[in-house]
Amino acid sequence: MLRFQEDWVYDVMAPHGWAKVVAELSGMRPIRLFTDGALCKMPAWTEAGFHSPTPWHQDYPPMPFDRPGGIQFWLALCEITPEMGSLQYLNGSQREGLIGAVHFNRGQTMETERPDLFDKYEISEAQHFQPGDLLAHHQFSVHYAQANHTDKLRWPTRATGSRPDR
Repeated sequence: MLRFQEDWVYDVMAPHGWAKVVAELSGMRPIRLFTDGALCKMPAWTEAGFHSPTPWHQDYPPMPFDRPGGIQFWLALCEITPEMGSLQYLNGSQREGLIGAVHFNRGQTMETERPDLFDKYEISEAQHFQPGDLLAHHQFSVHYAQANHTDKLRWPTRATGSRPDR
């Protein structure tokens, strides 16, 4: 919950404009900002383990929601090149619905458990982000990020907007 620690992050993440965007993208109301956080990917030379690739996954399985439909936002806080591990998607994969948390289980990956997805959906290009660029995706979108192969920090923040549990 970085927004509660840094005023400037709160100013970016908490305005009501975010809820309006989530409502328009998802068709749901009411909406609330559920969580936010920084997703620092360390430079490869650190060997700290936080520069590794992020496996293919959906964001919904580990979230404590009782219904799907939230939107994930990914905001670049610095320039992020493809070599730094920018996000890539299986375009259209949100239509599959809940696939499960295969990357959280030992020895399982999206590639081994659901190879059909990689035949059915095209992998998006890795994007080049400038500070302030914003990306939004459905919680069922299958995505991953490459390792950070540079000597710079990859520094985005993310937020989840969702319909409040009733």
